[in-house]
Amino acid sequence: AGHVRGMLVDKYELGEPDEKGRPRPVKVEGASFEIECDTVLVAIGNGSNPLISNTTPELSVDKKGHILLEDATANKTFMEKVYAGGDIVLGAATVILAMGEGRRAAAGINEFLKK
Repeated sequence: AGHVRGMLVDKYELGEPDEKGRPRPVKVEGASFEIECDTVLVAIGNGSNPLISNTTPELSVDKKGHILLEDATANKTFMEKVYAGGDIVLGAATVILAMGEGRRAAAGINEFLKK
């Protein structure tokens, strides 16, 4: 612990379409900013990480280790500035459900960053 200071955020815009017609992301120069943080949760696989409740006791989890949400419409946890989605909230679920969770978390994070 103690090695994470923050998260560097780069802003991107959609550029010209590629050969398949999909717009490519283009980094907006000079629009980067940093958000202070001291913890990074790694999400690999579809099970909950048993270390989460030990390393981050401020994060509320259920008996199976799934992260509990304070606001499910924004996927905001009970811990300040922490959002979660996918299998860590639902348990092993479908890709479609996990994608929806990720979108809600991203929208919640976006609203937080706008403030």
